[in-house]
Amino acid sequence: MKSESKLLIELWDAVRDQIQPARRLETALSFIRTFEENGMDERDLQDVLDEDAYLTRAYREVFDLEENHNDGGEDE
Repeated sequence: MKSESKLLIELWDAVRDQIQPARRLETALSFIRTFEENGMDERDLQDVLDEDAYLTRAYREVFDLEENHNDGGEDE
C-alpha cells in the first residue's frame, strides 16, 4: 500500500466516527480533493478502493471513474 493511501485511510479512520453519517460522503470528497490538490493522483490513492465505502465513492467521483462492480451504490 502506498504511503499516501495509508495516510488518507488512517486520517479517515481517526475522524469517521465523529462525522454525522449524512455528512460522511461530503467529508470523504473533501479529503480526496485535498490530497489531489496537493499533488496526489489516482495512482497514489488507488489503495483506498474497497477500504471504506465513503472513500471508495469519493475516489470514484473525484477521479471520474465508473463503478466496476456493485458495491451497493446508486446507479449513475
